[in-house]
Amino acid sequence: MIFDAANRVAQDAGFGPFVHDESPEHCGKGEGRCRLLSGTATDGVQWVYLSIQDRALDPTGDAVDEAEDFGWPHASIGLGYGQTVVRAESSGEFRRAMQAFVGLARPEATTSD
Repeated sequence: MIFDAANRVAQDAGFGPFVHDESPEHCGKGEGRCRLLSGTATDGVQWVYLSIQDRALDPTGDAVDEAEDFGWPHASIGLGYGQTVVRAESSGEFRRAMQAFVGLARPEATTSD
């Protein structure tokens, strides 16, 4: 329901719909409920990231233990915004250069640890 409302707002603002991240490791077996749902809506230059988390849905209990260790809330909604900044005089060149990447799947995420 939250993602439906977010989709309407994002699309009204000129973004595409939220594309859900795949996160089966965060979902309970056969319950259809995930402890972490996230997705991104973009217009190609700017993006909005939305995450909804309920650590109590982790059947192992590890997510709640982690929250306790770090003082994090058990349930949260996160919202992030970002954009690629390009000088106005370079915007046409930037858009032409980015066309080769439109529609491609995002690469696997990496971490610095």
